[in-house]
Amino acid sequence: MKWLVFLLMISITGCAGAIHNGESPKTAAIQENFQENIEIVKSEIAREVREGINLYTLAPGDVLEIIYHATAEREVEDYRLRVDDKIEVEIAFHPDMNRVHVVRPDGRITLPLKGEIMAVGKTPDELAKEIATVYSDVFKKPAVTVRVQEYASKVWELRTALQTTERGQAKKIIVAPDGYVYLPYVGGVKAAGKTVRDLQEDINESYKKKFGSITVSVLLDEVKGNKVFVFGEVNRPGMFPLGYPVTVVQVLSMAGGPRRTGDLSQVKVLFWDDNLKSVVRTVNVKQISDKGKLEKEFILPKNSVVYVPKTTAAKIGEFVEDYIKNIFMFNGVSFGFSYEVKGSGN
Repeated sequence: MKWLVFLLMISITGCAGAIHNGESPKTAAIQENFQENIEIVKSEIAREVREGINLYTLAPGDVLEIIYHATAEREVEDYRLRVDDKIEVEIAFHPDMNRVHVVRPDGRITLPLKGEIMAVGKTPDELAKEIATVYSDVFKKPAVTVRVQEYASKVWELRTALQTTERGQAKKIIVAPDGYVYLPYVGGVKAAGKTVRDLQEDINESYKKKFGSITVSVLLDEVKGNKVFVFGEVNRPGMFPLGYPVTVVQVLSMAGGPRRTGDLSQVKVLFWDDNLKSVVRTVNVKQISDKGKLEKEFILPKNSVVYVPKTTAAKIGEFVEDYIKNIFMFNGVSFGFSYEVKGSGN
């Protein structure tokens, strides 16, 4: 949207500059060019509203559903022993030394004659070489083989964890206040400010570095991070959660529409830009609704504040009412009254 607004500004500035410099461009050509730019703005607004959730950028508090898919591809990294793995240690020509070990919670196994040795974090080949070194003072050039009889790879552990949940191979997760989502084995992945599709690509890339057999699908389950606040002269002021892009006119209709006392030509929209600087923009909703000038419409950024001020007549009416009430109350008189503000000098 920013580049479209910039395009309009260039168009307007160019026309004004030509007139100021005394040039005489063809008025019809200028108007045609300006109208084309406005049509671009209209189509861009329509596209954002139409695509809706595809363009929605995530915010803290949004709830996502992560669906895991496991394939038959091998894990990217060499398998390293883990707690509860069952391994068989064989020493060639010495069958009495062969043992089946279950890796203990402290990550160790116990070897005959030699005692404890750390197994967790090592590949079977690395552990075999280390055991051969340990027994080198007992046997001459011992040939050691380590085989995994039962193991739980990270993929298997992840499957097991997911199968114990109510949602099966899916996991519900909330975008944290810091804007990240935290997932098994990959840690934090930045989510805030990204679309669901972009986040899905980033998560899959993170899992690809760890596994060759895990992919995910990301679904937006609940939108809680995007809100708009509407107050002033509307029928139902308050906070409205948004699950899709909306325009100023649309959010006013969500708030029950403006009151008769609302000044639709001076609707104020407060929002924050990418650098977290506050921006106040005045939108002439009256021209949008009455004359169809959609170029004055725009998509509300996240957590915008929309304020509909009172008309001048309403402000005068309130002043007169308060002024008269104060006069009568000052003189100890109190009664009901009505008034009418008329134009044309009456």
